[in-house]
Amino acid sequence: MSGGRLSLRSWLRAPHAETLGLSAGPGRLTVTGRLYGAAVTAHAYGEIRAVDAPGPLCRVPVTPTPEPGHPPTEGTPFTLTLPHPDLAADGRPRTWSLWLRPAGATGPEARLARLLGPGGVTTAPTPHPPLALPGPRGPLHAAPLYTPGHDLTLRLSPALPPPRRG
Repeated sequence: MSGGRLSLRSWLRAPHAETLGLSAGPGRLTVTGRLYGAAVTAHAYGEIRAVDAPGPLCRVPVTPTPEPGHPPTEGTPFTLTLPHPDLAADGRPRTWSLWLRPAGATGPEARLARLLGPGGVTTAPTPHPPLALPGPRGPLHAAPLYTPGHDLTLRLSPALPPPRRG
């Protein structure tokens, strides 16, 4: 209340793809999340874009994960799977940003990020643990990192060999 008057603020926000988890498997990295402000359609896909160098744009299918009785106001769960050997084909370190296109090429895009915490908006997202991945030219170190704006990036680099003894 200001001067005896009730004030109300609101804003229109673009869709948001909240990153919930990352898991590694043979030849793939799976991202689970929840989409707010838009619906995941049959045309949905994820995009992986090179941050630090011009490079290929990789598109992957997105799978909506229906939850019976789940209100749409609480977001739509989704899963996308990244073919990590494609992301490190040249063997050089690379940083990738991850995007969700919930309605395909003609709809909105949402950067995968981590804004929400247990009590609402988080001030500092908890980082995901690094992952060891097999790569076409040897093992890769995958470091999921959040930018200062809480956007998810994935830093792939060759894994360091263990120190030699002797």
